[in-house]
Amino acid sequence: MTGRTLCLAASLLAVAVAGCGGGDDPNDALSQTAKKLGQIRSGDLSMRMGIDAGGKGRVGFALDGPFALPRSGGMPRARVAYKQIAGTRSATVTLTSTGRQAFVSAGGQTRRLPAAQARRLRIGAGAAGSQLKIGSWVRDPKLADGPKLDGAATQRITAKLDVRAAARDLLGVAGALGPGSSALGQSPGQLEKAVRSSSFELITGKDDRLLRRLRIAIGLKLPGAPHASVRFLLGVRRPNQPVRIAAPGA
Repeated sequence: MTGRTLCLAASLLAVAVAGCGGGDDPNDALSQTAKKLGQIRSGDLSMRMGIDAGGKGRVGFALDGPFALPRSGGMPRARVAYKQIAGTRSATVTLTSTGRQAFVSAGGQTRRLPAAQARRLRIGAGAAGSQLKIGSWVRDPKLADGPKLDGAATQRITAKLDVRAAARDLLGVAGALGPGSSALGQSPGQLEKAVRSSSFELITGKDDRLLRRLRIAIGLKLPGAPHASVRFLLGVRRPNQPVRIAAPGA
């Protein structure tokens, strides 16, 4: 579970595509940000997803921690805490990879992964296949000034959400890292028909067009659950800045 978690989290950022920054056209800003996901090689990752299915309860997951992807294939360096949520219960496991060794920490105990398990964290050179095709999730984007983050000027993109496209990708991620579509008992097409509200906000670097934060919220009216919702957050602080990952206890 933990090895798969880190591999998927890394693959979301490991799309080797090119792009260029600048410009004030919202469609260009969104397209460039989507293309440059693969150019984010390090930073502090925050990823959260929560599904509230009304009477069926709340489920979700969170990923937090610094990471650095390998440039020529191999193990990433990372210290990622994975939290799974089911109703009022939650459990957290922290996976640390130094690029040579990997460790799992849970319940106050830390163990080193055997070499065979650690090798499962390896990422091939030129890894691709992002599951987050954010450029196809929206219509009619609007561009405005955003907050200053980590000393960098940003711009904010808001848009009308294409719920079917977004839900298809998000539920796929949820199925790998936590609850899948079974948490809502609906397909992306069914969710689209049940939407009562939605929002999309993306914060991108004004000059480098690197993603800083993405927030999505979908309000749903489902049979027996008139106030169901799906919420997703993806944030990267200090993109492409050096990170230091030490073995636990070092």
